[in-house]
Amino acid sequence: MSYLDDIIVHGSTREECQHNLIACLDQLQKFDLHLNQQKCSLFQEQIEYLGHVAAIVDMPHPKSTEDVIRFLSMVTYYSRFIHGATAITTPLRRILCMNTIFKWTAACEAAFLKLKHAIASDQVFVPYDPDLSVQFARDASPTGIARVLLHIVDGHEHPIAFASR
Repeated sequence: MSYLDDIIVHGSTREECQHNLIACLDQLQKFDLHLNQQKCSLFQEQIEYLGHVAAIVDMPHPKSTEDVIRFLSMVTYYSRFIHGATAITTPLRRILCMNTIFKWTAACEAAFLKLKHAIASDQVFVPYDPDLSVQFARDASPTGIARVLLHIVDGHEHPIAFASR
């Protein structure tokens, strides 16, 4: 898996991980791509990835419009995995309207906490696994349309991606 300039190679066993690592390195070599050895961590049991989730969860309450912009910018990547993200962010986006005086309301606080909770939740998303079956769910209301692509694992829904309009 890759995200921007990071590559994560994994496997269910050490042998599978080693096989996948060799295949990845072969592809990098084939395209004359190089790694920074100082940034490589091999055969880790666990990694913290996309650590800016902690930065989002630990972010203090916005005290200005600029703080709201910063928070919304940080959650933008994850918003596609949060069911109803557009509706949740509405009170925060209203603060960004022209000629609006910054006012942190109860609705803003609720949205802020709900977004932080959703991002920290293990329900946000799981990576797509081609070995698992995929289900598609959708819902509509007078104010929007929502869709979710998900895996069912041990009888529990695990979203792969959300979309809404």
